[in-house]
Amino acid sequence: MPNSPSNINPNFKRKPSPVYTMVMCLQGIEKGDTKILSYVISKAESHLLEDQKFVSEIIIKLKPKKNTKKIAISGAPGVGKSSFINSFGSYLLSKGQKLAILPVDPSSQLSQGSILGDKTRMEDLVNLDDAYIKPMASSLALGGLAPSSSVAAMICERSIFDFIIMETVGVGQSEYEARHMVDLFVLLLQPGGGDDLQGIKRGIMEMADLMIVTKVDGLLEKNGLQSYKAYQNAMKMFLPNKYGWSSQIFKHSSMTGMGEDDIYNGIKEYFDFMNEEARLGSLRSMQDERLFEKEYKSILLNHIMSNDDVSKTIESLRQQLNKQEIIPLQALETLRQKLND
Repeated sequence: MPNSPSNINPNFKRKPSPVYTMVMCLQGIEKGDTKILSYVISKAESHLLEDQKFVSEIIIKLKPKKNTKKIAISGAPGVGKSSFINSFGSYLLSKGQKLAILPVDPSSQLSQGSILGDKTRMEDLVNLDDAYIKPMASSLALGGLAPSSSVAAMICERSIFDFIIMETVGVGQSEYEARHMVDLFVLLLQPGGGDDLQGIKRGIMEMADLMIVTKVDGLLEKNGLQSYKAYQNAMKMFLPNKYGWSSQIFKHSSMTGMGEDDIYNGIKEYFDFMNEEARLGSLRSMQDERLFEKEYKSILLNHIMSNDDVSKTIESLRQQLNKQEIIPLQALETLRQKLND
């Protein structure tokens, strides 16, 4: 309504965003400057070509730390991913480790906006110097990870961090996408007395390097222990992965910290194993190839769509399909001929 009072304070003046030079960004990332890290990662989330080039140049100029460990924490909504990261992250800090945490919040199907509430659920880590938390919107990505998550991880790899922890939305294909972006894939499982085994796809369980039954405390302790034993028995049927690693299962309580020594030792055992016979290098090389395959197709598509004739042809075919004047195969054949001309 024209005469409705505005909710915006007329005296409010937005503080201009800082602008950092390339040199400032390179130096800031190496020192772990959180403001500069957030500045560069925000550019990684941008769709502007100049921002993407800026970030690429930074990543190319800086070498990654050799011993940084990338870990994905996945699991169904409500399993307690943020609570686990808050608790176990505090444990890692007590060991003198530096953490970068990239939680991904689901985007609204209507507004495509993100709640970005995961950071508020990590209250023990938010104000600690050795923990950097950068929430990222999933932007409705099918994989449950923000499209820029892999680039954000590359930026953090070139900083001061010992661990990079990526939390997925935990829906759809998130587990499969996350597995191809990290060194270690951790699947969190709900306590449910074993009945929840029916709700977990075997392929996801077989893909996990570590599995952790959460909330094994209070009223859920009995169910948690039953689930732990049920999963233990189910895992006996699983074969080792292509590198020869057999998944391990643990139990955990975010309330008491129970299980964190065992989980830490399990992570250490995994990386000791993967560092033998260049297994970790092989895994990362495969992931680099997969990222290239995925992104070069996107670059080619954008290049093709920038051609006015092609984009007009596609729009015309869409309209004809909408009017049922042609069938999809005809539309595809027309497009194929257009591209070959």
